[in-house]
Amino acid sequence: MTSTTQAARCWPTWSEWRTGFTGIPGDEVARLAALSHAVYGTDGFDTSLLGLDERSTLGAIVGPEVEQLVYLYAACDRQQTWAALGETKAVHDRWTGEVIRPDAGPLRRFVDLSIVNEVGVCEQSPEMRAKFGSALAKRFRTWRGLGSEAVLRDAEDVLGGTGALP
Repeated sequence: MTSTTQAARCWPTWSEWRTGFTGIPGDEVARLAALSHAVYGTDGFDTSLLGLDERSTLGAIVGPEVEQLVYLYAACDRQQTWAALGETKAVHDRWTGEVIRPDAGPLRRFVDLSIVNEVGVCEQSPEMRAKFGSALAKRFRTWRGLGSEAVLRDAEDVLGGTGALP
């Protein structure tokens, strides 16, 4: 490990901190997915480190369960998925058009990862929080029962000042 890499790992990333200190400590799948969540790009971040034809590369590094969660997060068509997620529990794949219905465990991790990342953006950027915080808080309220209670509470703590949460 180089001194630069070592220095970069002295402090946890925002996602590492979030997943380690909210409702999912010890969930290695969620932790590793948080670290690699945008490797294929996302619906809101088009830059990718690996192409979809390289999924096995990530899977060999982090394991198939983590890779599947990273893919699900990256593939999510937010416009088609987020509004109805609380009712349908379905994720629309923006690349294939397929509707994916994850089991309860992977769905919880997907919801937690989605919340953690959006709250992180709002927490780091007052401008983004002012612009999107209320809408995100309202959306996350519709996901109660799908995500971890501690993650949802954390979102309320961060976004609560936006006036959208009770």
